[in-house]
Amino acid sequence: MGTAYGAFAPKYPSDCAKSQRIVSELLEYLVKNQRADGSFGNPVHDFLAAGQYLDMAQINPKAKESHPGSFPKGPLDSHGGWGHNPGFEGYGPITMITAQGALAYSLMARCGIAIDRPHHDAAYQFLKKGTGANGYVWYGDSVGGAPDGWADMGRTGAAALAYFLSPYPDAAYRDRARLHSKVIGLHPQSFPDTHGSPAMGMGYTALGASLEPANFRKLMDANRWWFALAQCSDGTFYYQPNRDNAGYGADARMTASSVTAFILLIPKHSLVVTGKAVSKAAVRSGPG
Repeated sequence: MGTAYGAFAPKYPSDCAKSQRIVSELLEYLVKNQRADGSFGNPVHDFLAAGQYLDMAQINPKAKESHPGSFPKGPLDSHGGWGHNPGFEGYGPITMITAQGALAYSLMARCGIAIDRPHHDAAYQFLKKGTGANGYVWYGDSVGGAPDGWADMGRTGAAALAYFLSPYPDAAYRDRARLHSKVIGLHPQSFPDTHGSPAMGMGYTALGASLEPANFRKLMDANRWWFALAQCSDGTFYYQPNRDNAGYGADARMTASSVTAFILLIPKHSLVVTGKAVSKAAVRSGPG
């Protein structure tokens, strides 16, 4: 371990010279490697809406042969979710992708894009069915394990943000967001061990925790060691494979570095997802 960066301050990443230096260097690295057009994906609402599972007519018949145990038993089984493929294929919709879909709808509504509220609420209902009494979000639209069970928190963090940024005024959305944030604060030790894409899971876990400052503090205090040990000699960050080896291709250094910079910048509240205030006049929901 090098000592050139010094130590993290007690309230890192706030009021912390080491965090500021790390972020400054990471931002230079990211800008240097960013595409000329600045894009990171394809923002297409219709594609997202078409992929949501809402009708049994969307079931791929092959799913009954390949995943008989997951095949929908009725119209509300897996209803409202997204999976690895559009509609229902394989073992169908899962909470992580559904939480991201619900979050995308929430952000689109804030940008003035018309969102079908029943479809949006169907996604929320999917997440609710997959949430334990303690706020932990399981894999599908049903709860498994003990009532107080928990594991990796990426799904829980993504769901927390989707609920918190809901364009609808009902208090229940924000209440569920806080419940998700609370369970992350109670179990911060799973932070670097998330299912699927560890780096993505870490980002969503940190976002979910940040909805309540005390929970974000617990998360960062419990995982100070990761930020100290994951930094490489050139200032970038890397993630060692865990039980999932997704995200370890040529862009592994870029992914870990960008997520680290993002997490350390959360207290700045520079984005809507990190707490930037948005005037009510700028928030417009679609029909319904």
